[in-house]
Amino acid sequence: MIDEEVKNRLRENVGREDLRELSPALMQVVDIISLEQFVDLCYAIGGLSIYVPKFESIVAAARDRLILKEFSGYNYSELAMKYSISEVWVRQI
Repeated sequence: MIDEEVKNRLRENVGREDLRELSPALMQVVDIISLEQFVDLCYAIGGLSIYVPKFESIVAAARDRLILKEFSGYNYSELAMKYSISEVWVRQI
């Protein structure tokens, strides 16, 4: 492990020009979470192969709770359109 002071000095000096070898997908991560957060991520888990789930899979439970909360007993079509799912799926929820 790198000494905390050295780590912080290195982290403060990393610039986008140092990332020119990264894939477009990783550059998208940098754009989303910030360069500083990306450097921290690399320090914490760099070298690991990780799976990043699709947005839909991580929000499905929250979506289902909202649908149940908003359900009036008759608004299947409205909820299906609002949450971009089928009416059949709304009925299953």
